This record gives sequence, C-alpha cells and structure tokens, in this order.
Amino acid sequence: MSSTSCNQSAQVSAYVMQALPPDEAVAIEVHIASCAQCRQELEALRPVADSFVGWPTDILRCCHRPSTGTNPHGRKSRRESSAS
Repeated sequence: MSSTSCNQSAQVSAYVMQALPPDEAVAIEVHIASCAQCRQELEALRPVADSFVGWPTDILRCCHRPSTGTNPHGRKSRRESSAS
C-alpha cells in the first residue's frame, strides 16, 4: 500500500453516489482508471451505494440538503460549530 494519500476521495464518494455533474464524472472516471487507491475505494463503496437502491427517495433526500448550518434535526453541524 502506498504511503501517500490521494486527495480525490470525496470525488470518488460523490461519483459512486451518482452525485457529480457529467463533466466531473468523466474526469473522475479518468482519474480512477489511473489511481489504484481510488479504484480500491470505489470498489469498497459500490456495495454501500448499491444498498441504497431499495431505500425510499424521501429518506435519502432529507439527509442530503445544502449546508444551512443545521443538520436535519435543527442542530448546528459539527463543522459549523467548530467554525464559530
């Protein structure tokens, strides 16, 4: 295993969830083809993403909102709390 870490992890996660715009999806596909670490991460994430297929879309949408500083339960997110 390489001692260096690839900085494309978030993009790979978004890609596996089909949350990237088409141009970014193509770019990450090219990257994944040349990065063993990202290929490995993609293969690890794919079963998780596939398990969401059976979930009702309203449940998935409730948790994927643009950051407003609060989570779906109305509390400040950790990221927003630490920035204050």
